[in-house]
Amino acid sequence: FKIYSEIANQGVEPGSEDTVYFVNALISLANYYHEGIAGSPVKTDLAQARQLYFQAASTFGFPEAQFELAKMLLAGEGGKRNVQQAKKWLNLARKNGHAGAMALFGDVIFEEGQAARGLAFLTAALDKCAPKDCTWIEDLQERAFSLAEEKDRRVAVALVPQVQNSPDADP
Repeated sequence: FKIYSEIANQGVEPGSEDTVYFVNALISLANYYHEGIAGSPVKTDLAQARQLYFQAASTFGFPEAQFELAKMLLAGEGGKRNVQQAKKWLNLARKNGHAGAMALFGDVIFEEGQAARGLAFLTAALDKCAPKDCTWIEDLQERAFSLAEEKDRRVAVALVPQVQNSPDADP
């Protein structure tokens, strides 16, 4: 925590050779503030976590920070709940190849009534997920699939290749 704090306090110009180290320090600090560190003076500070994720997401465009910020916005952690802003960050992260963001984006729009589109994103995310994320993504996808009507399922299956092959596409 102390080392990451020192790195974060030094700052860095976006695009410099130290950008990755700096952003990793910001994200690590945000994670610590999000969860706190048991047995230490570092307590949970959701507002600080949200601010650090925002800095890494907006200034440096890192998909993991965009994803974590979106999750906080959806849950109303560290500030007001804002689904529209969360969708913006999820969409950016998914366009940058973040499978978890693609899945969560799909789940949000599925819940908003865009069943076929949401299910397409959820299904496409399953093919791109890291092993640590596949279980929760599969759970979301299976739930949506079971709730969707047959017509929406068929449309979603047809949309999956478009979503997978062209991240900028918005089916």
